[in-house]
Amino acid sequence: MREQPRLLAFYGDDFTGSTDTMEVLESQGVRTVLFVQPPTEDRLKAFPHAQAIGVAGVARTMNPVAMEQVLEPLFQRLIEMKPHVLQYKMCSTADSSPDIGSIGKVVEIGKALFHAQRAVPILAAAPHLQRYTAFGNHFAAYQGKCYRLDRHPSMSRHPVTPMKEADLLRHLSEQMNGNIGSFTIVDLELPPTERLARWETAIEAYDALVIDAMNAEHIRTIGSLIGQEAESSTRFVIGSSGLSLSLGAYWRQLYGLTTRQEQELEPEQVLVLSGSCSPITQNQIDTAVQQGFSKIKIDALELLAENNPGARSKRVLEEAERSWRNGQSLILYTADGPEDESIGRLHDKLLQDGEPVSASGERIGRRLGEIGKQLIAALGIKRVVLAGGDTSGFAALSIGLDALELIQRTAPGAPLCKGCSMDPAIDGIEIALKGGQLGQPDYLVRIASGGKGE
Repeated sequence: MREQPRLLAFYGDDFTGSTDTMEVLESQGVRTVLFVQPPTEDRLKAFPHAQAIGVAGVARTMNPVAMEQVLEPLFQRLIEMKPHVLQYKMCSTADSSPDIGSIGKVVEIGKALFHAQRAVPILAAAPHLQRYTAFGNHFAAYQGKCYRLDRHPSMSRHPVTPMKEADLLRHLSEQMNGNIGSFTIVDLELPPTERLARWETAIEAYDALVIDAMNAEHIRTIGSLIGQEAESSTRFVIGSSGLSLSLGAYWRQLYGLTTRQEQELEPEQVLVLSGSCSPITQNQIDTAVQQGFSKIKIDALELLAENNPGARSKRVLEEAERSWRNGQSLILYTADGPEDESIGRLHDKLLQDGEPVSASGERIGRRLGEIGKQLIAALGIKRVVLAGGDTSGFAALSIGLDALELIQRTAPGAPLCKGCSMDPAIDGIEIALKGGQLGQPDYLVRIASGGKGE
């Protein structure tokens, strides 16, 4: 067997997407550690087994100026690790805009750092999550049906970056300078020699290249095309966990990687902290309550109020502690789905205060994390779920997480992880970060049961 090099370094534009990437890499035998901040050399020494190093971030909530300030030095740090591939992990729903979480801005940053590289490959599709791209147009499943993204019941109404355009070439061209092309399903299904020639032509012709994918065979083909290029020097790519999966499958075959055994877990009371507005999360909360969970709704405006926030937090903590000591798993949440009237009130308040709507994710996430940390310390909580792609990362930071390693692939894109921290009360905690669009209806029940459901 060949010596195994550092295969991948990645930055995730939100925390839930970062754990999704860790999950799919582990499924292919690529041992992965996900850090909350870029690790020092000394910290890396604690994880000598890591073949992939990830950094979970929050660029999905940033404006282009902030993205450049954060991403350029961070990419430089990851390049120093000499991976075969450096990936900017984007959400598989491609939700972004010229002003918030601009994927086009990431192309520009990558092109500036990788002067010799030709087109930056972009793969939004993740067929294992029922996210597909065909002839540049993006689709996602919802409750058993597949929708073009601009007609998707949830993503077309995202509170910060609603998707109004399903054509990714048009969507991304509004976010970047330079030209953008596509590598379609027709190209992917060409005979190998013709496919490679088409690939070489395409990456020479464009600054960015949107890649289609509809099935597992397309994913394997893409991994081979990019993986072979990366044998000679580090390649910069942008993509969902579908791209991570494609590369992992290539390396699994090349290096003979094997998947490690997942841990068997016992049932455990669960604390759920949800800042999600998704109807999928709402359904999961309703299902969990039907199965005996307790829930406490927190008014977002009260949560963020500057006047006497300690008193408000104290009331929430007291109610939460009473519920927990009754032996019930507990959900603290801020919204009943996308139609909750509190969302509009919160956005109006932010605008009145001169803050962008996108600030809601950070402000809610950090306050939920503060409450969660107090409850964990007071009650000895051992298993936690953070729900909400825009809020969970900030909640994780407030809780004090340092790094994550996979424990169990409970649901595609939303695994249960071991949390590492310098805080003894947090170190070793079992924690799942779940994006709003991910997980089965009984996802929270599965987490509490320690298994994968019936």
